Amino acid sequence: MRYMLRLVYVAFVILAASEAVLAGEPAKGNRDKDANLLMKTERLWIRAIETGNGPMLRRILSPSFVDISWTGHLRTRDSLIDNLEVTRHNVTSQSIGDMRIRQYGDVGIVRGLNTVTGKSFGKAEIRFTDIFVKRGGRFRAVAAQETLVR
Repeated sequence: MRYMLRLVYVAFVILAASEAVLAGEPAKGNRDKDANLLMKTERLWIRAIETGNGPMLRRILSPSFVDISWTGHLRTRDSLIDNLEVTRHNVTSQSIGDMRIRQYGDVGIVRGLNTVTGKSFGKAEIRFTDIFVKRGGRFRAVAAQETLVR
């Protein structure tokens, strides 16, 4: 467990430090196209959770995906998909907004606010950071972290 936390921490530090190392930015048209693709992927991710669509979630999340939930628990792609039905029945609505996208070559970082309503917890606002890597023309999530706002 501690190893996984360290691994995710190291990945975040490397990505943050890479801003100073990466040379050049993609052309503005490509940045806009990729930003739109990242926003679309975030919305598909939410839809996959709302509808219990495991195959869609499997396409969005990298096999090595690791999430630090708002409760501090580590979750893998497989554990998220395995618990998809429980999540789908507990979460009654989700709305993402305030999205900010940064790109570093083939890495995209999306920060935003997810307003979630659930049967067991009422309404919650959760800040998130999702990290994507672009391979074969599409972005796949490799890491995520959530923080409960209220």
